[in-house]
Amino acid sequence: MKKRYAILAGVTLASLLSIPTLPGLPASAEAASFRVNNRADLPDIDPGDGVCKAAVSTNTDREPLLTCTLRAAVMEANALPGADEIRVPGGRFRLDRKGGFTETEGAFGDLDIVDKLTIIGRGKGRTIIDASALDDRIFDIHDPSIVVMSGMTLRGGEVLGSRATGDQQQTGELECPIVKPADGADGGGLLNRGGIVRLTDMSFEDNFAICDGGGVENQNDGIMLLTDCDFLENVAIGSGGGVENDEDSIMTIGTSRPTLTPAPPPTEGEPNPRGTLVIPPKARFERNNAHENGGAIASDDSFIVIRNAEVRDNLAYGRGGGIWNGDSDVMTVSRSTVTSNDAADGGGIFNNDGFLTLQSTVVQENSPNDIVDFNIQEGLPPDNF
Repeated sequence: MKKRYAILAGVTLASLLSIPTLPGLPASAEAASFRVNNRADLPDIDPGDGVCKAAVSTNTDREPLLTCTLRAAVMEANALPGADEIRVPGGRFRLDRKGGFTETEGAFGDLDIVDKLTIIGRGKGRTIIDASALDDRIFDIHDPSIVVMSGMTLRGGEVLGSRATGDQQQTGELECPIVKPADGADGGGLLNRGGIVRLTDMSFEDNFAICDGGGVENQNDGIMLLTDCDFLENVAIGSGGGVENDEDSIMTIGTSRPTLTPAPPPTEGEPNPRGTLVIPPKARFERNNAHENGGAIASDDSFIVIRNAEVRDNLAYGRGGGIWNGDSDVMTVSRSTVTSNDAADGGGIFNNDGFLTLQSTVVQENSPNDIVDFNIQEGLPPDNF
């Protein structure tokens, strides 16, 4: 039995889809809450003292101002035990503190997360984290973190790698087409290295990975739940222009439940008005690009559920312009549309030796074809699927 099946023992489709509705991280006596009040990209001056404070010059002879930046808040949360919380106001937060490709404190480069943490923005399109000047991804989540993020746009993340030397090429380590450095070369916007991550009301835009997962990479037995998240114009030189789910990991992509807006009080002599049912828009995967497989979404040897998604105008130079389902992968796509995507083969969906289920899903107007089922296994997945 594959390792993936052991991970999923006792896990049902219904239980996976119910996880995103759970409340945030549990309260802890040691938990801390930080409010970001400065958009500069400056580190905390004393991580672990329980206070988010970065030194900001006043350009005068006075003492520097002590303010809370996003980087300082993440560093402080990493240094403290417990499930901490960071609240980020609206506005554009530009990350530009380069370096630190192998450190995990978050003082340089990407914002490393190593513990339980909730980060709450004001909404996608309102709180924007821009890493176009960083030359690194935006968030790097390390196992065994438990992370909740909501209400942010992550833009301009870029993760590259080091070119392989002759010796590395001889050992067969060449991939992507580079050898992955110590911090990996996946996940241009966000990399999950095996933690439990829930993303709600997030947008990933114009991120780049030299390997896989231009917007987001979920790997190493990670569990990732994406609700009301959009992926626009992300690029991977490997697979998964928008998202890749890899290495025995679990991922759900979906939307929040419809809500009922109460009706105003009735006027005298008029019938009682009815409330309004508000149905959230589909999760958007648009104009993402993979030079290998899965222009929008790629999943390989893992478990993925895609529900209420609109996958359109994506491109893969290999297979699966919209979606690529990799070796022995278990994938369910329901109540979704997959249209106007392009690839060398399987313009809409390419199922490569995996278990694919389509439910109430429209796949049409893709080039050169809509769905390709390649070398489907004769066996069936375990009953608990």
